[in-house]
Amino acid sequence: MTPLQSTRAECANHQTNGSCLGVQIAKDLTLTCAKPLPHCLVADGQRCGYFEACVLPMADIVTEPRRAKELRQAATEYRRVSELALENMRPCPDCGAPLQPRKKLCPVCAQQRHKTATRAAMRKARQPVSNPA
Repeated sequence: MTPLQSTRAECANHQTNGSCLGVQIAKDLTLTCAKPLPHCLVADGQRCGYFEACVLPMADIVTEPRRAKELRQAATEYRRVSELALENMRPCPDCGAPLQPRKKLCPVCAQQRHKTATRAAMRKARQPVSNPA
């Protein structure tokens, strides 16, 4: 999922015609109204305060694995494009994607390594046993 796709799906400011309502949420959770924009900032490859404050954190909150994975991909792509720091996240040693806390590998690389290890174990188990006598 791209940042623009996640904006279309999750951003409350995004309109179907591609414009932005421009409403911002302050730290005390009050709404502050900015002027509406003719184009979405994320679609233009710019930083958006609302997207960073409300949509990016959803990747850590969502419990559905497929949707969480898509939101993490969108968040990583957004941070890369907007040159936003990866918020103290360690990179995956295999692919460089940001790691979740207390994880050694990203979910994709962890699954790949698990499959590789399982294949190696099964290959070893299938080898014929040689009789020394």
